Amino acid sequence: MRLTAGNRVAVTLSLAVVVSLASACGGPTKAAAPGDPMPSLDGGISRAWQARPAIVQTVRLLTPGVRQGDTLRIESRLKNVSLQSVNIHRLVCEVDIETTLEVEGPFIHCIIGEMNGPLAPGEEDTRTVSRRILSPPGRYTVSIRHLLQPSVWVTAELTVYPRE
Repeated sequence: MRLTAGNRVAVTLSLAVVVSLASACGGPTKAAAPGDPMPSLDGGISRAWQARPAIVQTVRLLTPGVRQGDTLRIESRLKNVSLQSVNIHRLVCEVDIETTLEVEGPFIHCIIGEMNGPLAPGEEDTRTVSRRILSPPGRYTVSIRHLLQPSVWVTAELTVYPRE
């Protein structure tokens, strides 16, 4: 699929493919056939997608086992997997999040916002997003955007567990 600015990419992966690829070679996964289950962030396992030819984006839930009232923390990492520097347009402070969860916004907002510049071979750019969860227990969808041009959203699911 050719990505262009403004495209919203909802990546769906087979959980079995993700686990076998991650354990076999640690490399990025590619989108599975339509109808395959959406990847889960539960358990804090990193999920990797080929965001563009030279860039792999990895998303990980830093706070597995979240409950209503907890702080949801998600990490996004862009890595240049090519042998040459690559210019990327990316968010600088915090990644964008769209979710079916009801969450409380950040207390402090970033002024800088975004940056366009090189990422050296093997170099990584890591950002996080933190939000307080207001939703009741259930299964929710979370979409994260770190790369801006092309605009790439990666989508996964997570579970909010009941308080014990």
